[in-house]
Formats: sequence, structure tokens, C-alpha cells
Amino acid sequence: MNIEKALVTKALKGELNTILKNGIIPSMFQDSRYENIFNYIVTFYKDKQQVPSVIQIKHLFKQFELAPVDTTSIDFIIDEFQKNVKRVHVMEMLEEANQAISGGDPVQAVQLLNKNITGFSTQFNISKDIDLSTSVPSVLKACKEALSKKGVIGLPFPWDELNQATGGANKEDYILLCGRPKTGKTHLLILFGCKFVEAGERVLFLSKEMSQSIIEKRYIAHRSHVPYKEIKTGKLTTRSRLSLLRLDQKMKNEKGKFILIEDDATDATGILFLDSKIEEFKPSVVLVDGTHLMADDSGAMEERTRLRSVSRDLKRLARRRKIPVIVALHMNRAVSKKSGEGGGDHVYGSDGFLQDCDIGMEIVKNKDLLDEGCRLLKVFASREGEELFLKFEFNLTNYQFSVVDAHGADEHSEDDDTQGF
Repeated sequence: MNIEKALVTKALKGELNTILKNGIIPSMFQDSRYENIFNYIVTFYKDKQQVPSVIQIKHLFKQFELAPVDTTSIDFIIDEFQKNVKRVHVMEMLEEANQAISGGDPVQAVQLLNKNITGFSTQFNISKDIDLSTSVPSVLKACKEALSKKGVIGLPFPWDELNQATGGANKEDYILLCGRPKTGKTHLLILFGCKFVEAGERVLFLSKEMSQSIIEKRYIAHRSHVPYKEIKTGKLTTRSRLSLLRLDQKMKNEKGKFILIEDDATDATGILFLDSKIEEFKPSVVLVDGTHLMADDSGAMEERTRLRSVSRDLKRLARRRKIPVIVALHMNRAVSKKSGEGGGDHVYGSDGFLQDCDIGMEIVKNKDLLDEGCRLLKVFASREGEELFLKFEFNLTNYQFSVVDAHGADEHSEDDDTQGF
């Protein structure tokens, strides 16, 4: 998608005020065609307090066609536009400084960089100005709401202990769920999704790793408590078949509550694609499985650079859409198999995920936990919550995931082979 063309299209479709409030001016455009069109729109608006019609624009600017942006949010387009402008400005600053260095004047190069960086920061510092003298009533309202919900303002996770430690999945939260391969990340992500649906929320689930058939079967198994092995093999007992029929009747009243986006791992799916789906379905929460396979919309191919950019974009997406975004990601295989526990330092590909996330969780599987039929969920990062070690039953026969034990970081022993349990 041509972002500059998309921005002009949005301006013509009634989003000009939003664009101008974000500090976008005609001189920021790189393509002179769209700079001229946008300049005309802004000037026309100042004179007549309305935007020109599409017919007027097509008459004045030959061969202009609207961009297909009906399913793409204005916030995303503005964000991508500003990223492109910043990228160009940085390259220009470096080129100007490099010329000074090549000319044998490093002092001038530093002075140019300082001057340009100051101007750059001023131009792109689009902030919200909030008068905190009026904040007491809103804080009191928030306190009342928190008290009524026992501190859990966000969407509820499956366990009270996890909700108390995190406050639930809150609006704008960017939540990381990591673990070694085959530890149960997808099952846990689906369990979260089931809990949200049962609470009346709409879930958007992007699967980059597993097919529709697998996610579909796992979701139905979680909701019905029918053993996954029976569903996978087709060897249903009479009781299981009745459970599925009862669930079918229940789910007919849940149309549109769990939307699965199956995506081939070879496709270059980035945040633009995901944002268009959010615009289409208006979910309460987004779950992404196989985040390491997502593409960077700016085109970065080197692994660490791509993943850092994907993480930043996912965080911005959560903030912009004001919904929680929960992503599952592998940890490096170098993590000790004995403990199965790695922490944020071993997140696959980039430390950007750890730096960006509001809540970081790790699912742990080791021999001792397997012998007990359990997993450990470790909350190792939480901006406003607490660290937590939650041991829970991991039973895919009857889909039991009840808490066995839970405690804070102070009680967790690093020396114990069972990792504190």
C-alpha cells in the first residue's frame, strides 16, 4: 500500500482533522504529487471549512485514484506515514553530517547533528497535554471500579492468582507469552481465548504456525472438555459426542466471538494486515500465535531487526487500538532442559519483546513437572503487577488446568530441581 496515497484518501473521506492533529503537514510528503494534493486539501479546508470532493481532486490532479483503505484504520496509516518520514529525516541528517566529516570538520558534523536532532524531536513530539489538577475525580472513579472488581480491571485470565498479580489483560497491554518449543504455548493461548469468550468478549486469533484444523480442534476440545486425542482420532465415546452436540448448541449463540485467521507461514503478514482485521471484526483482544513468523511492513529482512520492528509495531497497535494484544513466542533452544526455565533473556530473536511488553510470562515444562502432569507459568515482567510462579495442572484428557500452587518471587528457589515446587 502506498501510505502517502492512503493518507490523502483518508483526508478526503473525512479524517483530515485527525491527520492535522497528529502534526502532519504537506512538506512531510516525499512524493510531490501527493504533497500537492494534500496541500490543496488543507488550503481548501482553511478557506471553506470543508474538504474538496473526490471529483474536484480528480479534475485538478489527473490520474489520481483513491487507495483501498476502507478496512485500514487512520491511526495505522498515520503511524506508518510518520515512520517513513522519520526514516528519511534520519538518513538526511546522517548524510549531512557525513559530508562535514568527509570535508575534515568533525566539530561541524557534531554541531549539525545536534541542531538537526533538536529540530527532529520538536517536529515529531506530538503529545497529549493533560491538566492533572482535574485528575482526582477520575482516580476516585478508577479506585471504585478496581474495588468492585477486586483489583481486576482487565479481561480475566483463567486463574484468580494470575489476575491478582497482573490485574487481568488491560486495554493497551502488550503481553508476551514465551516458552521452549512444545511446552504448551498454543494450548495456553487458546485457554485464554476460551476464558475471554466465556466472559462475553470477542477474540481475534491469528495463527502463523498451526493450521485451521488444529486450532479448531483444540478450541473445541477446550470448550467441551472432550479429550483431544478422541477428537484427533475420531474415536469419540457416546459421552464425548453428546458433549460436542451440547457445545454446538451453545456456540450458535456466540457467533463472531472467536475469529480465527489462518495464515500461511510463507505469507508476508505484517501489522498492516492484522490492523485491517481488527478494523473489520472490532475484537476486545488479539491473540497471535507464531509471532516470530510475522513480517516487518517496512521491509526489514535481517532476523533481529525484523523481530524488533514487529515487536514495536505490535505494542503501538495495542496502544492505538486500546485493546490487549497477547503474543506467543519461542525461547531459544539453549535454555536448560533440566529446569526448562529461561526468563526474558532467552526470548527468541530479539530482546525487543522483553523491553516492549507490559506483562511477560513464560510457560515452563521439565521432567519433574511432567511427572506431576503440570506446567509452571512464570510472570517474570509486569510494569504494574507482581512476579508470580503459578503451578497448574496440564491435563489434555479432561482439560483440567486448575492451580496446584502459586507464590511470589521471594519464595521461588533457584537451586531446587523442581524450581520451587
